[in-house]
Amino acid sequence: MKGSHEAFWWSLFSAGGVIAAMLIPVLVFVTVVAPGFGWGVFVDAMQYDRIAGLVGHQLVKAILFVSIWLSFFHAFHRIRHLILDMHVSVPGLPLAVLNYALATAGTVSAALVLWRI
Repeated sequence: MKGSHEAFWWSLFSAGGVIAAMLIPVLVFVTVVAPGFGWGVFVDAMQYDRIAGLVGHQLVKAILFVSIWLSFFHAFHRIRHLILDMHVSVPGLPLAVLNYALATAGTVSAALVLWRI
């Protein structure tokens, strides 16, 4: 009996969805909404020196990398299954390779940016 790797891919999809659902709203609030209202703590926290110091820490870089990686995987897995659900006549394997290659390219570019900080 041949096993399926589908559970592994769906677990990565789920982890990416949870990360995106919990992290992105907080980031939007802290970086856009709160400083826009002039709330002092958030305005002071958004200074370049403070952000560069925070993101320069190795643990923060690792957390950002994993969050970005899982979010990219979640997005492209969802796009792949959306295309399949719309019954677009695209062979399954090339579509999967293209989607996961794009997710990998986005993750690698994010890793390069994080490496240079």
